[in-house]
Amino acid sequence: MSRPQVPETLIEAAQQLGEVGSFLYLSGCSAIDHLLGRDPGRILECATDASLTALAPLGDLSFLGTEGIDAVLEVGELQLIIHLTEKEVLSVSPIRMLEFFFDPLERKFFDPRGQYFAIRERTVSQEGIDEQGFRGWHDICDLALLAARYGCSVPEYRLARLPEPVSEDYQRLLLMRLLESGDTAAGLRYLQEIGFISSHWELLASMVGVEQDKDFHPEGDVWDHTLEMFSYSKGNELELQLAILLHDCGKAFASRQDNNRFNRHAQIGADRAGRFLQGLSFDTGLREKVHFLIRNHMVPSYAPRLPSHRIDDILRSPDYPQVLELFRCDISSSYRSMDTYYRACDHYRQFLKQARNPYRGKRRDTYRVEQTS
Repeated sequence: MSRPQVPETLIEAAQQLGEVGSFLYLSGCSAIDHLLGRDPGRILECATDASLTALAPLGDLSFLGTEGIDAVLEVGELQLIIHLTEKEVLSVSPIRMLEFFFDPLERKFFDPRGQYFAIRERTVSQEGIDEQGFRGWHDICDLALLAARYGCSVPEYRLARLPEPVSEDYQRLLLMRLLESGDTAAGLRYLQEIGFISSHWELLASMVGVEQDKDFHPEGDVWDHTLEMFSYSKGNELELQLAILLHDCGKAFASRQDNNRFNRHAQIGADRAGRFLQGLSFDTGLREKVHFLIRNHMVPSYAPRLPSHRIDDILRSPDYPQVLELFRCDISSSYRSMDTYYRACDHYRQFLKQARNPYRGKRRDTYRVEQTS
């Protein structure tokens, strides 16, 4: 099994800390990703004994105010979740499987808790959790990540009382890591069953129990349909994954008009999704892309029946291919015929062909003049 390349920026950061007598190891899921040969993404968990003043010159340092994360360090395109620990102890989590480390300079793994076989078996037992050290929502989220990233069997850990919500910055990092995981639905389902989603993400919680026409959606309610869509997604581009997650969030707030049970749900959902993402401090450019995808996710279903000039701006957008991909996941998860998707793709190809015709716009303008004269 070939292991992923360690990012150069991480190696450089570890080298700089090594010069002042400190270490920087990959820890938790990021070390496990490396062991299993998986791309860890741009958010890496790291353990270090360096002081925050030693870390500050390496990049932009921020603090989430969340138990279990001492800081977040942005180094180039990477976001390093920093856990402060001593080399002799190397303890960063009460979930023993996550006490696993990788030294990017020496290219060595450290397994102080003897978790290698538990990682291979993808099982987190109740005995694999240090009850006294359990830190509430933070560790619940780590269990969800283990389920999403590796298909781990995790215990349905019930909290005696609901702890304080985690910070919005932590929620953003968690959501990004879930969406880049191999089984996003498993992690989200776990968080919903445990109560994290109802405590933190009201918009997602509103999808649960919103029934749909069984002829079109035999897979279940809006939440079930959304989770099903992730199994058909081929890429892990963040804007597309967020659009899948939120594409039908407007259905809980839409009203019936004639035979349309969820009138204008795409427009309603796009606006609500934008506010949700803004609350988690996602950047403006990404929010605008997600808004475009959600608002137009129904366009492929009727685009071939419309004159192209009515939806020119949508079809010309560089993001329209992702609209088609969102539409493919949408109809695939509802077990409908793919014919509508293929017609939409063919229509888009014809549009692009015509758009390259230098006389197309001129002919259309002449037609308009003749009609008005």
